[in-house]
Amino acid sequence: MWTEQQYETAAALAERERLDALERHRARMASETPSPDGLCEECGDEIPARRLEALPNARTCVPCQEVRDQQQQRYARS
Repeated sequence: MWTEQQYETAAALAERERLDALERHRARMASETPSPDGLCEECGDEIPARRLEALPNARTCVPCQEVRDQQQQRYARS
């Protein structure tokens, strides 16, 4: 079981990661040049700007994320 301090530290780290991802996304949009940060971890294609606007820390494109979700559901049932 976590202490209150551990929860606060985890929340602060998660918020920092979210803000960093948002800042990287804004910088990428300002420069209008693709970066490895905006590429899908699975297929290597560029993650659409619309997805990154909704989820700045998205690491996969929608089709690859759907495959991941299906695999996770399959493993959860096992």
